[in-house]
Amino acid sequence: MHSTVSLLGILAPPLFVIDYKLTAARQASTKVKEGVDRLLERHDDRERREQHRALFDWLAPFNYGTQQSDFISRRQEGTGQ
Repeated sequence: MHSTVSLLGILAPPLFVIDYKLTAARQASTKVKEGVDRLLERHDDRERREQHRALFDWLAPFNYGTQQSDFISRRQEGTGQ
């Protein structure tokens, strides 16, 4: 008949196995956190760009490229105007 102590020795995994699994879990957790941090950074960057674009559009609602093309098309040959 086995005593309780000897049964625990048979049934319980060795400490090095537990330590290995804990280390693997910590590494996986770190990688997940790093991935989430990158996603949050990308989201914040995109949100910041959208805010800058909205502010720029509010400050200067004109499309200067179109306006410049219009001015160039109105220029008359030889007048410099």
